[in-house]
Formats: sequence, C-alpha cells, structure tokens
Amino acid sequence: AFEQDDISLSEDKLDEEDVKAMRAKFGGSSSA
Repeated sequence: AFEQDDISLSEDKLDEEDVKAMRAKFGGSSSA
C-alpha cells in the first residue's frame, strides 16, 4: 500500500499489515 511517499490513501485501502506498520511508524496513531 505504500507506493506513495505521502500517506494520502485512506485506511480502507490499506491492508491490515500496512495499518500495523503505519501505526508503528507514526507512533501508534490509529487515525491517519
């Protein structure tokens, strides 16, 4: 899901693993 430098995709387009990786990268923020 991370084909873009900016996280402009909705969480609906993110896979579960991508969401976990995103939360880990952004300090566990569930809202992106």
